[in-house]
Amino acid sequence: MKSLRDIRWCALFSLLCGALLLVGCVQEVRAESATQAWSPPDKTPGSVFESASRDLADFGRAAATPDFWRTALLIGGVSLASAVADKPLDRFAANHGKSGIMTGVERMGNALPFVAIAYSGTMFLASDPDSKPAGTAYTALAAGGVRPASLR
Repeated sequence: MKSLRDIRWCALFSLLCGALLLVGCVQEVRAESATQAWSPPDKTPGSVFESASRDLADFGRAAATPDFWRTALLIGGVSLASAVADKPLDRFAANHGKSGIMTGVERMGNALPFVAIAYSGTMFLASDPDSKPAGTAYTALAAGGVRPASLR
């Protein structure tokens, strides 16, 4: 059984991951509002405190939307499910780790990054160069470390 200290660290880590995802949700809401009502940017950079104040205000506006709470509940559910299933799945993997099925699952898991890069490359080549899927695929290829994608 996990000690109380380990459980606290897992809970703190889950809350930190959730907060980062919620900040991403706020950034998405900010990007949507920016595309709806665009105005030219200010020429003078603001202070860090002004930026933090705007971020906090945007967070407050985002918290009033149903998408924000849907995302928050999803993050909470995933965190809770992973915390509950962690030890039983670890025990299962330790007991059955040498079986043929588990080694096949391990090989598939190890191949997933290459499959994702191949899919991104296919989407990049098959999409219109100025479309959103092509931009997303380009970003995924660059994040995956594929050098030819950054030469575009």
